[in-house]
Amino acid sequence: MNEQQAKTQEVSAEDAWEQNASAEDAWEQGAQEQDAQKHNASNQVINAQAASTPKASALHVSSQHASQPDPSSSAWVAKLGFDEQGLIPAIVQQYDSGEVLMMAWMNAESLLKTCQTCETWFWSRSRLTLWHKGATSGNIQKVRAIYSDCDADCLLLLVDSPGPACHTGARSCFFTEEV
Repeated sequence: MNEQQAKTQEVSAEDAWEQNASAEDAWEQGAQEQDAQKHNASNQVINAQAASTPKASALHVSSQHASQPDPSSSAWVAKLGFDEQGLIPAIVQQYDSGEVLMMAWMNAESLLKTCQTCETWFWSRSRLTLWHKGATSGNIQKVRAIYSDCDADCLLLLVDSPGPACHTGARSCFFTEEV
């Protein structure tokens, strides 16, 4: 019996279980990394570019393995998974700190308007109209990038938000700890 076989026989059942769990975790992590790489290849990423005029193709749509569609075109928007009401959830995050600021709903029109202006526009489900975030308060969110998730049914908007994002005056809408 070689040294490795002897060590294997000495391992208790608990140690064997822990080793097996660690191996499964490592395998699962590897599988998740592979999935993430696959999804990253297909996820649409909209990067904000500096532009001298607000309407001048200020957003650039790209993906790692695709041609770069025009962000003002509705073709890439049609690939997103809007719900039966024509809406898609959008998480808004401060681009430099990673702070999650708010969640709002977007329809195709508000998404295209966001791309054209580099400022956040959302759909108000209660008022049934578009709303320009910060138009009243002056805290207009400048869009830096837009990502779709792996299923293309949720958006992440990276923004530069100069002030409070919440209607309560709080910096973030996520200030109530539940658990």
